[in-house]
Amino acid sequence: MAKKISSDELMAGILSYIGFLVLVPLFVIKKRTTVANFHIQQGMNLFLLEVIAWVIGMVPVLGWAVAALTTIFCVVVSLIAILNAVQGKMWKIPVVHGLKLFDISNLK
Repeated sequence: MAKKISSDELMAGILSYIGFLVLVPLFVIKKRTTVANFHIQQGMNLFLLEVIAWVIGMVPVLGWAVAALTTIFCVVVSLIAILNAVQGKMWKIPVVHGLKLFDISNLK
């Protein structure tokens, strides 16, 4: 059963999975909760994965295929993550959750 979430947690949960909009809750929310930090951390990792895919996509043929598959993965995962965030669930995204591409714990 999902717990009741605050409006800041809801905003963080939704915006964290919409590309560069992850920067909004990262810099706007003054007192971030564990739930907000969880979504922001995963959102930043997902966003950086999208940026890496974009750079790889500059390589003809193989890069295009890798970028296309990564983009499809990111879009599907983002939609699932947003639905879970709205329900108050902290869903660990496969592959992305374990990545430490960007650590938000030092940002206050």
